[in-house]
Amino acid sequence: MTNPSNPGNLGKINLTIPITVGCLGLIISIGFTLVFHSSTEEQKKTLNFLTTVLGTSAGVTSAFYVGQSIKLNAESKRLDITTSYISRWSDPAFDPVRKAAYKINEMLDVSQPNRNSDIIQKALDADLDLKLNLLDALNFLEEMALCVRLGIINEKTAYEFYRSIVQTYCSTFNIWITRLRHDKKNDMLFKNLTDLCDEWRNNR
Repeated sequence: MTNPSNPGNLGKINLTIPITVGCLGLIISIGFTLVFHSSTEEQKKTLNFLTTVLGTSAGVTSAFYVGQSIKLNAESKRLDITTSYISRWSDPAFDPVRKAAYKINEMLDVSQPNRNSDIIQKALDADLDLKLNLLDALNFLEEMALCVRLGIINEKTAYEFYRSIVQTYCSTFNIWITRLRHDKKNDMLFKNLTDLCDEWRNNR
């Protein structure tokens, strides 16, 4: 079709040829090969040196970008796992577990905190479901704290969501956890959780 703005121009074709890194490398390689065969001995030595330098630079650059890609993928995976922990805690199916702590907290004697260990223990002995739900909550938070320590999840995101939860559970049940460690003769019970609570409290 004739272009009205330019009667002598019947049309225009736009041709786009994608050039990948591989194609570019092939073109450069062919160019170097042709230059190499038409060069003198001194020039060939220079070309050999230049080729070695370029090859080394390309290898270093490639390794850098591969490393960056691995780092980004690892961080993305940590965020996915962190989101999973947040979703699990917020899941309605987890309601009985979360409510167990609130139910026990209402029983505690603020005026006489030394009695709270006995109060918690009596409540748990009298209600097996309450005991199992509380242990589920503490075990879940212990698992989350272990993942933070091992770098499996993103600590900054976990801190923003779990900080108040971790501190509430530790302050409420610390005296009972201490008693449980003594009774079970195991100082490692919920240690990741209590250590994380101390660390996050000191980071305020």
